[in-house]
Amino acid sequence: MDRSWIYKSLPFDPVYIAGVDQFMQHVRSRFRADDKIKCPCRQCLNRKEKSQADVEEDIYINGFCRWYTSWIHHGEVDGEIQDENEQPPLMKIFYGMKMTSYMMKMSSPPFMMKD
Repeated sequence: MDRSWIYKSLPFDPVYIAGVDQFMQHVRSRFRADDKIKCPCRQCLNRKEKSQADVEEDIYINGFCRWYTSWIHHGEVDGEIQDENEQPPLMKIFYGMKMTSYMMKMSSPPFMMKD
């Protein structure tokens, strides 16, 4: 599922609108119509639960949180996305830096003994 619309398009762009529709179809396939869901708009950042209609409106008005590409709060199993190209380029760099930092920590001794 292509999610590049999250970080490559502007609100009200046809690609963005199609992406929001795709997200809402995903939500509707996993939740009952009257279930409240976390709102992934740039204002709420998955901290507030709202009706699905309110979430859809918020996403159109406020935009979609650019870092929320694995929809774990919306019924997606962690790791369900197989295509690494769906992550924003900065996220790839960030994760690469974290992994490099972690590997460096693991390869060096935790402390140095003094005589």
